Amino acid sequence: MRESVSDSPPDPVRSRRDFIALLGTTASTAWLATIWPPAIADARGAAQAASHGQTPRYRALTEQQAEDFGAAADRIIPRDDVPGARDVGVVFFADHLLATFAPTRKPAFDRALVALNQAARKRVPNATSFASLPPIQQDETLRSI
Repeated sequence: MRESVSDSPPDPVRSRRDFIALLGTTASTAWLATIWPPAIADARGAAQAASHGQTPRYRALTEQQAEDFGAAADRIIPRDDVPGARDVGVVFFADHLLATFAPTRKPAFDRALVALNQAARKRVPNATSFASLPPIQQDETLRSI
């Protein structure tokens, strides 16, 4: 009995695409593996500082930028039965990334946070920042942009 084997040759275009996708996934994983441990260490240090009543230290972000970015990230990936964005250290990941691997992206990041705060003030004129809004107004602000 003959095994079921396709008589058509493998699709070289599909094979190249699969290879490139695998290569990209592997490279991304390796890149994340180099960034994530220091970012987690920063998050642990911040948690320890907070437990002593101290302000967390950031490499590239101001404290307000960290608050606004963290609030936005938590609205996108909120805490429910699993940790939210801030819980898993996304603020420290971004901070570490902007300080080490992508410092040229910091001005664009800054502009995005300025736009986020402007949108917050447009919706709630007396808002001091995006982070100062209650979650419902944060969601409305994000939807508006």
